[in-house]
Amino acid sequence: MIKLRLTPYASTTWTWDGRRFVTADHRSEIEPFEHPMVEQTAVSDGTRTLIVVRERVAGRPLAQPGPVDVPPGDFDKAAELARQWPTDYVLVETAPGFPCRVTAGPGGIAPLYVACDAVSLYGSWDMADLAEHAAGLSPREVARLLIYRPRYSTETVFRGIHRVTERTTAIYGGHLHLHYPEPVLHSGPRELAQDADVLAAFVAAMDDALDLRPLDEGGTVLHLTGGFDSGTVGTRLAERYPGRFPTAALLIAGPGRAHQIRRRTEILKTSSHLGCWVVFTAW
Repeated sequence: MIKLRLTPYASTTWTWDGRRFVTADHRSEIEPFEHPMVEQTAVSDGTRTLIVVRERVAGRPLAQPGPVDVPPGDFDKAAELARQWPTDYVLVETAPGFPCRVTAGPGGIAPLYVACDAVSLYGSWDMADLAEHAAGLSPREVARLLIYRPRYSTETVFRGIHRVTERTTAIYGGHLHLHYPEPVLHSGPRELAQDADVLAAFVAAMDDALDLRPLDEGGTVLHLTGGFDSGTVGTRLAERYPGRFPTAALLIAGPGRAHQIRRRTEILKTSSHLGCWVVFTAW
């Protein structure tokens, strides 16, 4: 959802130019991804600045970019509320004389990759934007991919490029530190009550996720990967809103194409029966 270049110990006076946030000395910039499901806003107490790029939530007015000037106490409240946003987000925090901080939200909706040089931190949702920072392949990560044992971590297949995983904070003040979220306790599954309606609970969970987002008939398309998960969500949305949303599937080349067509045809037939229309894209 974001591209950025942050230079610590430089200007932290931010303005919005209609497309991006920039500092007074133009040594730092933050460009949100332009999309109807994404919004941006910022607050400042005259010293600290918090910039938020996040998914929109249904029923709430579009946020204004700002930055909005607030008292220090209100700034702390705004920062805490930003972390409680119900959909995904990216937070950028800057202050004079302090390292900059970039925190990924809990959803992992869009990836965030970072790299740095001796002066600035660079970040993007598209790893290709950081190609010049790649210092070669990471043997460990490449080996994990080759044996089908990839790990979800800050490491990528390129040395010098890192992934900011969900709830992780990238801290940069000349050297990059990636701070994982604090560990939490995990409990085992509870015994299922005899009268529990598991299917109803699952449908309710899907409905909550769908209702949280401002799905627009003209700008929302279901992209079905061919798996059971996307097919279930697409079918539920078509069931609730017959004929409202188009459904698309991306077909690949190679020996798996025939099986993929069979599988996706089954899913898309179900969605079409409920009133969705279908678009196939091949490459």
